[in-house]
Amino acid sequence: MKGEPKNVAISEVEVGALVAVDVIDSNGQLLVPAETELTEKLIALLERRQVERIDVVIPIQLTDEEKEQLITDIRSKLDVQFASAGQCETAMQLKDILFRYRCRGL
Repeated sequence: MKGEPKNVAISEVEVGALVAVDVIDSNGQLLVPAETELTEKLIALLERRQVERIDVVIPIQLTDEEKEQLITDIRSKLDVQFASAGQCETAMQLKDILFRYRCRGL
């Protein structure tokens, strides 16, 4: 997750914020898993379940240039990590999956 986590009242949560940690009710039931983007429906659910506060991350808005630099950095780090794998097809598939995972949301 990108951004600083903060604890806010559920009444102050904005649509689009990301859940920083799993939200669990008093019975131990998972209501919303970490890294979920909050929607109006999810916020309403949390209010109905009497969740008072939640830890969220407000996504940082990156410029196109910053996104491209971040993508380049991710690709470079993966190239280093997979350098010894050669051209193994399975390793290349895994590298591609990791790249897409790390770039999600950009």
